Amino acid sequence: ASLLRRLAGIRKQQISVGDQVWPYLERGDRSATPVVMVHGFGADKDTWVGYGRMFDRSFRIVCPDLPGFGDATDTAFEDFSPRAQALRLLTFLDRCEIDEFHIVGSSMGGFIATWVALEAPDRARSLTLMNAAGVSGAEPSRMQPLVEAGESPLVATNVEELNSVLSMLSVRQMWLPKFVRQHLLNNYLRHGVLWRKIFDQLVKAQQSDRLKDQLQSIKAPTLVVWGDQDEILHVSCAEVFAQRIPDSRQLILKNVGHIPMFEAPLKTSEAQLQLMREAAATS
Repeated sequence: ASLLRRLAGIRKQQISVGDQVWPYLERGDRSATPVVMVHGFGADKDTWVGYGRMFDRSFRIVCPDLPGFGDATDTAFEDFSPRAQALRLLTFLDRCEIDEFHIVGSSMGGFIATWVALEAPDRARSLTLMNAAGVSGAEPSRMQPLVEAGESPLVATNVEELNSVLSMLSVRQMWLPKFVRQHLLNNYLRHGVLWRKIFDQLVKAQQSDRLKDQLQSIKAPTLVVWGDQDEILHVSCAEVFAQRIPDSRQLILKNVGHIPMFEAPLKTSEAQLQLMREAAATS
């Protein structure tokens, strides 16, 4: 990870917000326009290293580890609901002296980023949602019946379950060396109890449908990106976001799964850059 960060010109930083240490990655000058990148469930700040390279130096890339993930797992919080995490993220941005920003979130991170846009409408200049959690689509995904049966299919306890998680993430299977797979499995085993708790709270927040009823209040121009082969969150969810968010557009990517920042980084970043430039021109 450190080599990839160096190649991308990304620095690792950390800052204390109350009793919580926030590790984060940063690229670009601090006077540049901030782009906050929010990772998904079971992921961390390094999710964005390759994608962050797609943006020129007129942008300041900021990628935090959310409480409960990455290097920020040592936490005493009980409430990991997306809205609670969004409020913590805003406090982190305050501490970093970041007022206005563009924000992009993947999966769970999209759920959190949506709440950020709702809680801080005058600060979020644009919102990009990549296969975002938070709403239910017209059709179920491969994962949905497992969740409805009370399982936590994104929390692996052995190699077979890890392979199942990885198979749901992307259309073309990612080749990972054995030691990388073992590192991923060790992470799941080390943080399994915490991550199941977070996953359960995430599912409850989605099932409550509270977010869907508030989407029409989002002021930020929004890009909804989705892979049409997503097995975790069905592509029909994209239409729910796009229909309810007033100033929104869709990018549906063919033969792409749950992680467009890895599977289609060029198309995704081009669409996000266009959104951010148009938002800057009208602000």
